Amino acid sequence: MKKFEDFINEEWAQGGPHWELNFEHEVDEVGTFWVVTYPDKDSTLADCCYSNTIDRIIVQKQGGLEQKEVFGFFTNEARAKNRAQTLLNDVKKSHTIGRLNKALGTKKKST
Repeated sequence: MKKFEDFINEEWAQGGPHWELNFEHEVDEVGTFWVVTYPDKDSTLADCCYSNTIDRIIVQKQGGLEQKEVFGFFTNEARAKNRAQTLLNDVKKSHTIGRLNKALGTKKKST
């Protein structure tokens, strides 16, 4: 079986953009893994945490998924969902604080 990094590097050698691989957990063989993307205020857990395969991630990449949108790749579903939920909570908290500040007419203090 091909290694994940080999597959990405082959695409890059054929003229595709090169992705830096910043894995918290290395994926050493092509198989199922979990992708966590950065959420926005309207995201659900399913929007930003999903299982994937190398074939599907390449299709997503060709469809416009950029590396800067990806928080990480995980081999452990529970850990991926935990990280995604933490990101969602942070985004929703930040959005709520921003809405409250706007409603109250307060500005964020600069440091």
